Amino acid sequence: MEKNILGYSATILGLCIQIPQIIKILKTKSSGDLSYITIIFGGLNQILWGSYSFLTETYPILISSICNEIIWLLLLFVKIYYDSKKSEDI
Repeated sequence: MEKNILGYSATILGLCIQIPQIIKILKTKSSGDLSYITIIFGGLNQILWGSYSFLTETYPILISSICNEIIWLLLLFVKIYYDSKKSEDI
């Protein structure tokens, strides 16, 4: 049981990592400092962790991976949106 508490705590903390970045992008309406490579690698990393945790039935990691993948996808869509708006303004 203690292992699950540790796993779910890490999941919550892991989910909080990218939220400040998303908030900053939404406030400044700019994502120029964020690299597509970083977003793609982050998303791929979560897919691999999700696959591993599914195969090993490690559910705290699986939940974390799914939620983090959603956040990475949100980050990607926000980046694409603001980059396209920036190119329209030029």
